[in-house]
Amino acid sequence: MGMTTTAEHRALRDAVREFLTATSEPAEVLAVQDTELGYRPEMWATMAEQLELQGMLVDEKYGGSGAGIGDLVVVAEEFGRSAACSPFFASSVLTTLAIADCAQESWLHELLPGLAAGTRLGCLAFADADGWWQAGSEAVRAHPDGDGWRIDGRADHVLFGHCADTVVVVARTEDGTGLFLVEPSDASILRVRQPALDPTRPLTTLTFDSAAAQRISGTADISEALSRALDKALVVQAAERVGGARRCLHLTTDYAKTRNQFGRPIGTNQAVKHGLADAIRSLEPVAAAVAVAAHAADTEAPELPALVSLLCVAGAERYLQIAGETIQLHGAIGFTWEHEAHVHLKRAKTDQLMFGSSAWHRERLLAGVLATGTAFEAPARADEPAPLADLRTEVRAWLAEHRAEGRPLEYAQEPFGHEDTDAEKHWTDLLRKGRWLCLSWPEEHGGRGLGPVETLVVEEEFARAGLRRPQLGMGETLLAPALLAHGSEDQKRRFLSRILSGEDTWCQGFSEPETGSDLASLRTSGTVNGDELRITGDKIWTSNGDQANMMFLLCRTDRDAPRHRGISFVLVPMTDNGIDVDPIRMASGDRGFAQERIADACAPLTNVVGGLGNGWAVAMTTLGAERAGKAATQYVGYRHELGVLVERLDKNGRLGDVIVRQRLAELVVEVELMRAVGSVISARVAEGQAVDELLAIDKINWSEYHCIFGSTALELLGASALTRPEGGGYQLDSLQRVFLESRGRRIARGSNQIQRNIIGERILGLPR
Repeated sequence: MGMTTTAEHRALRDAVREFLTATSEPAEVLAVQDTELGYRPEMWATMAEQLELQGMLVDEKYGGSGAGIGDLVVVAEEFGRSAACSPFFASSVLTTLAIADCAQESWLHELLPGLAAGTRLGCLAFADADGWWQAGSEAVRAHPDGDGWRIDGRADHVLFGHCADTVVVVARTEDGTGLFLVEPSDASILRVRQPALDPTRPLTTLTFDSAAAQRISGTADISEALSRALDKALVVQAAERVGGARRCLHLTTDYAKTRNQFGRPIGTNQAVKHGLADAIRSLEPVAAAVAVAAHAADTEAPELPALVSLLCVAGAERYLQIAGETIQLHGAIGFTWEHEAHVHLKRAKTDQLMFGSSAWHRERLLAGVLATGTAFEAPARADEPAPLADLRTEVRAWLAEHRAEGRPLEYAQEPFGHEDTDAEKHWTDLLRKGRWLCLSWPEEHGGRGLGPVETLVVEEEFARAGLRRPQLGMGETLLAPALLAHGSEDQKRRFLSRILSGEDTWCQGFSEPETGSDLASLRTSGTVNGDELRITGDKIWTSNGDQANMMFLLCRTDRDAPRHRGISFVLVPMTDNGIDVDPIRMASGDRGFAQERIADACAPLTNVVGGLGNGWAVAMTTLGAERAGKAATQYVGYRHELGVLVERLDKNGRLGDVIVRQRLAELVVEVELMRAVGSVISARVAEGQAVDELLAIDKINWSEYHCIFGSTALELLGASALTRPEGGGYQLDSLQRVFLESRGRRIARGSNQIQRNIIGERILGLPR
């Protein structure tokens, strides 16, 4: 699937799925994997005749369709979903790409038409005993012999090498790496099919004893071209992994809905529900990364090698994890030979072991990211509509003019209890004058009336400049969307202008003692008294409650109504209004939370948003455009924090330590997956497509990562992280603060346990 979904890709997916459902259902896969060939020739021929899949990567002038990697990943995901026994990847991807990118023109005419038509079956012999290839360390050597060549050595783990009729070999010559064609029937070539862990993809060892060969590449070294071809092939393989993981998730989710234990579906069990929620939230970022990598492959982007290594690490690990959980959650039936779960488990582990070790790919990924630094580049869209292009130009010009006064990105999440410095207040004033705050608000209320796409353009340009675009607290992020959706015109007029001007600072009065994330069980009461509401109760965990002069709160105004009804959303002054505020000191030493004891506070009925008893609907108002825009660019802050850690490790002389670099690479994996998700959100929002699932998993993913990052950062820094900066109070450096505050992020905005329930029930459809 591409960065965006298209009708053509959906039609292609449906056609391939229909074909593979008919030819590669699980029992058939188990039967075919034990045959001599390891595939059905009749299926191969039908696929070529009806779907022409074998020629997708072949240029039209050689008999193919000239499709790109972005098209092929749609097909590959379906092959992975069915775990089909097919030489498609070996012949139509790996071998075809190597020939297309490295061979001379005459050989393209000779070999590609047959590969495209499916009348040739190709294999690429390139891997050493470790399952990978690196320039200069080829296990096969070639030397001239008259007008031809001779090759010696051994190639391991050759996919479908036992039955291929077109055997292409990567070999080392005196002038670099070359590509050679050998005759498989040559007596000096020994082909031995190995008993593979994954029988659906047969592996062969090819031993060459002065075998005759024809050099199909030119005299120049092909190392760079071959490396690009292999990287493109690995993007396709990564798509297969996504398809396999999706199949496992689908099987297990359906089973959890229908398998009853103790009188109810096992999907109602929280452990099962959370396990499946974690599966989808680990899978979707990898699927996004496949889309980004496919685009990079088709546009020859320089970040392709790093993206491929990201997929080889994260994609294989997560496919393996999901396949393992499929067996676990199916119980004993999932561990039988007849069930397809073990097929995916074997495929996942094989993927992890082939085409380069995880350690090698982690190092390549880390090196690639460190080389590019933490800069963000706004995506180039050549076909961007004129209004968006004009807006982008306007933002860039304004930022260029005010860059010196701008406040840099210093953290991924604003610290709890953060109070703006004078410089930050000045920057906010400049943004207010430039109308770069409250972007989605209507113009009559001081905004720009921007939709999701326009908002995203602004977020991208601020991220590109490395500057903060602050939001005006909960007044902007939470209250304003509720007012715009449910408020009266009088309420909008009275309150929005004061949010924008900074005259009012708002806090959210939702949580209460003993209720936690269960908002519907609130106990704070509101009683109508003439033309006002008198409110009594307690609120807690109120962010910035000690700094706010206004609170939007929920209170129960009808105790006889059902739990989610009879609740009202009220705007309440906090000054001299019977509200006693007690700041709560957090683990980080700051006072970012507060508890409020409300004793007969008053609010006019004109401050009830949405009418009495309708507060639940108001409270559930989504964040809309701002949420998507932040999700698309938030990785910039996490990359910045990673850069701070790298700088300190380098200063301490620890950046060259192998173990430290592997741990750093694990952090990079998570940040780069965040980046991939942001790229896909950006592309889909720009096309007006839904991103609800990606936004649903976003909060858990970044908050869980932040905890891991904070703890790992201090561990890697070692004893130097034991001491805090000097100064009054409980001073912390930036990484110590992340370590402590990240624990609270997993609780704020709805604890991650509750978020997993929401994903399980609303996204996966599991029973309550």
